[in-house]
Amino acid sequence: MKKKNTYIVYHYLPGVYGQLLDADVVTGLVIGWPVMHYPVAMVNADTLNEVYATTQHVERNWLTYENVIPLVRDARSTSIGDVILQVSDDENAPWKVVSRFGFADLAMEEVATIENIADDLLYERAEKIRQMTAIPSTCEWCGEFVYGSSPYCSDECELLAEEAEAQEEAE
Repeated sequence: MKKKNTYIVYHYLPGVYGQLLDADVVTGLVIGWPVMHYPVAMVNADTLNEVYATTQHVERNWLTYENVIPLVRDARSTSIGDVILQVSDDENAPWKVVSRFGFADLAMEEVATIENIADDLLYERAEKIRQMTAIPSTCEWCGEFVYGSSPYCSDECELLAEEAEAQEEAE
């Protein structure tokens, strides 16, 4: 039995999707890539078409399927302008963008960077949304859920942890 391929699915950030769909998805130029995208899941499938079909809300939330490893708590259906990468040892494995008529190779030489995104506020908003949609971890001090990159849920917990560490070092 042939082993299925693993793909990583990237979506436009919530709140950005729809605003940036002036992507030329026929040639693979995607406005806002990679800054305005985030990974939502890993999918085990035979083909890109199977990945696309799996990542649609048809019968139930697609993140609950057995061949999906969710990287976020919730995600919309995959759509035009979203990006799919086949995980491979081949460094030249193509990145695919969902287009109006199937898939196109992502034009990697045209990737957007923070320098060529006109509105820095949009980037800041995207970072906040990225943090809000991330799978939570727990605060190293109190055990509450933490969203984002900090290991603490609040400045207070971070301060308490630092004080406890300093006290341990003093003893």
